Amino acid sequence: MTDTTTLRTWLTQAEAARHKLVTGSKVERLQHGDTSTQFTPANLADLDSYIASLKSQLAGANAAPTQVRRPINFVY
Repeated sequence: MTDTTTLRTWLTQAEAARHKLVTGSKVERLQHGDTSTQFTPANLADLDSYIASLKSQLAGANAAPTQVRRPINFVY
């Protein structure tokens, strides 16, 4: 899993790219890890999906670990 600092950086870049596309930019390119993805106004839904995925990963990384409860065994 990717660390939260990297996820936050990618999310900030993706949201900035979305803003540029919505306000008139023709093409936005995002670099994440070893891959580069190009977004246009035509595939804005793909960028929205990517942003939602990053938010979901951040939410999962920030969630408190669940405590495992063991059964109670009574000894007579």
